[in-house]
Amino acid sequence: MAALGIHAQAGLTPAQHQAVVALKDDCEAAQPIDLKVELARADTSTAVNTVLAYEGAQLVGYCGIDAGAEAEVCGMVHPAHRRSGIASRMLGEAIDAAAAGGRASILVICEDAAPIARAWMQRRGATLSQSEHRMLLALNRDAPLPGPTVTLRRMDPGERPAVARILSSGFAEAAPAIEERLARSALSADDEPLVAFAGGQLVGTTRVIHLPQRSMIYGFVIDGAVRGRGHGGAMLRATLERLNARGVTQVGLEVDPDNIAAVRLYTRFGFRVVTTYRYMRLPT
Repeated sequence: MAALGIHAQAGLTPAQHQAVVALKDDCEAAQPIDLKVELARADTSTAVNTVLAYEGAQLVGYCGIDAGAEAEVCGMVHPAHRRSGIASRMLGEAIDAAAAGGRASILVICEDAAPIARAWMQRRGATLSQSEHRMLLALNRDAPLPGPTVTLRRMDPGERPAVARILSSGFAEAAPAIEERLARSALSADDEPLVAFAGGQLVGTTRVIHLPQRSMIYGFVIDGAVRGRGHGGAMLRATLERLNARGVTQVGLEVDPDNIAAVRLYTRFGFRVVTTYRYMRLPT
């Protein structure tokens, strides 16, 4: 058996990105799960956010760290290589990276369909912090999306402060940190920060990330000053139309199960819950 190698680094090269996607496919084929991954591109200017495990030349494990308002950690081990200590070693590297960044804890993302991971976290002293449904929609290019719409386009650099303000009101993250993240995402064609206008007024924002198997909608927020006027449905409709025109066939998003209004909105457009993520807080 080849020796196991653990590599902690900043992002993924294109070849590593492809290998992680293949590993994800293998894991999802082995059991009915929908793994969450953070596939950051290689960038020597950033801190460690990726841990890879190799047995010889074969990628057998992956762990990603999304260091936003919280340090969110997700990962996987190839089904044929589980119960061999790989997950513990990768988690140790992730904890070290988060601690080096001044984080007192990390949020390890576990999936209801794989309860063994949540039980493992509980044995290590982790506690439940929050939950999220992952919802998916199969797009049909021939099916119309009736109803009012808004003007939706990619965000301009000068709009970052206003967008950061809207996002900060919707999520527990400071506006300056959001602005910094928006500046980074502007460099990628596969990471689209979008803005919605109605009557010439900025009413909302969202972010679309295009992955190999689907596109994901994140940070879907309507400005608090104009909520209750139908802008949420209009912005979602415009977002789906934009993805339809791009040829996207599957769209995903994540939503707090307790956000009843948002769950109802997404369900009305045909999204269905495929899994629930549990964010387990583990001290570093």
